[in-house]
Amino acid sequence: MSKDQPAPGDRIKAKKSALVQFTSTTLLLEVFLVIFATLVVWALRDSEFGRGPLRLDSGAAVWVLGGVLCLVLVILSRAQGTPAGRAAGTVAQVPVLAMGLLLPMMYFVGGIFVVLWFYALRLGSRVDRERAEYDAAHPETAPNVS
Repeated sequence: MSKDQPAPGDRIKAKKSALVQFTSTTLLLEVFLVIFATLVVWALRDSEFGRGPLRLDSGAAVWVLGGVLCLVLVILSRAQGTPAGRAAGTVAQVPVLAMGLLLPMMYFVGGIFVVLWFYALRLGSRVDRERAEYDAAHPETAPNVS
């Protein structure tokens, strides 16, 4: 018997939810997006080039707003195991898009991440549903729950 195959009676480890993995990963990637966007807004605070209609001339205000949004996204990435956490993650897409007010390119890049967010919700749900259907049809390979 191969080492990759469980022996009869072995406990099979349950897989983590794909929905939780996909949404958490998307939110953590958005943290990097917000960090880099904050750096750009901070660097352009004294320039007219590439600025949006909302002006933040204080470097401290730029870093506080960027830091708070990053912190919220990190906390929400850990809360994706509940429907409320996923709803809050959906609401958190609004300020990511709203960064376009500071940096117009964020409308485009943030929009891509919003699309990724909804795709992660849809695909993660589908993968979890298909896993559950497979486990129901093949109980001998389903994780042992005790």
